[in-house]
Amino acid sequence: MKTNKSMKLIISLLMLFNIVGIAGVSAAQVQGVTVKVNNKNVTFPDAKPYTEGDRVMIPIRFVSEALGANVGYSKERVVTVQQGDKKITMKVNSTSVVVDTVIKKLDVPARLQQSRVFVPLRFVSEALGAQVGWDQKQRIVSITTDTKKPVDNGSQQPNKDFGWNQENKDLGKVLFVDNISLTNGVVTFTLPKDVKGTYYNPGGGSLLTPGNKYTFAVGQGKGFVSFSMVDPTNAFWENFSVIFDVQDSNLVRDFSEHKKDAVVKNGDNESLLSEVIKAAQSLK
Repeated sequence: MKTNKSMKLIISLLMLFNIVGIAGVSAAQVQGVTVKVNNKNVTFPDAKPYTEGDRVMIPIRFVSEALGANVGYSKERVVTVQQGDKKITMKVNSTSVVVDTVIKKLDVPARLQQSRVFVPLRFVSEALGAQVGWDQKQRIVSITTDTKKPVDNGSQQPNKDFGWNQENKDLGKVLFVDNISLTNGVVTFTLPKDVKGTYYNPGGGSLLTPGNKYTFAVGQGKGFVSFSMVDPTNAFWENFSVIFDVQDSNLVRDFSEHKKDAVVKNGDNESLLSEVIKAAQSLK
């Protein structure tokens, strides 16, 4: 599975945390600042970047997902960013960050604002192996990554068993079991109760409403939806992205022969939506 790494790879640190922002932090929204990942705009549907000192603070979920990472948040207010084998953990209001096993210090700690966790843009981008540039005249933050795809050796076929586990099975059940459908290149679903959903496309983003039914056509440039839900123990967030463009340039696997399908991404796992729907029957 995989989203426009710029959009999902915006995608899509999708719909964080139902928690109240901290008080007492002097923050000013960044006016007229555009954030791009691999030359594609990152959409911030609600909470916007702001400045603290000389640092640009960004909602961690949106940009991290745009960089191809998976984001989690625990009841201890610890943020986890996972990208492949690389793992970053940080606690809200702390300047200490653990990158794999190395402890690093931030000039500005992670913050809670507008029900989102914010972190310094440059640190997260560089910690995830990206390059960050700043165009003062146009007020554009540019984040670039190595977009080369690994060579497909023929072994990357659609998963027969999606691999449900403690960190995805509850959201997987309410989202994929007898809910989401794929018919003739059209994805239809009802956003489950207690699930956060955000639709991203090249033109922007919009929040979805639980209980409402949605229909999206698949195809080039059709965007993706990011889903997240806190698990029943309130210990972490479960996340999925459904990408409607199987030829998204940021997808690791090659799904180009399945143009009437969509791709589901969960962490490093990428699978065709049709296969995930079948695999979800085991969750009944």
